[in-house]
Amino acid sequence: MSIDQGLVAILQTMQIYSDCAISQSFSEKDSEILSVCYSKERHSFIISHHDSEETSHDIPSTLALLESYCKERNI
Repeated sequence: MSIDQGLVAILQTMQIYSDCAISQSFSEKDSEILSVCYSKERHSFIISHHDSEETSHDIPSTLALLESYCKERNI
């Protein structure tokens, strides 16, 4: 996954509109692989991957985690 401006814009939108429930899901063959949302209470992004959850406090770190997950799955 290359870091594109569309994904950056989605993450920025999540931060700006943190009062809304916005999430982005990533799927493969109709099966959700991971999802990301922003928690206003935690002031961080929450990345859900199968049964685990990780938090990240800024966009660059969130992008790095997403890229790492995608590399694991060869996406």
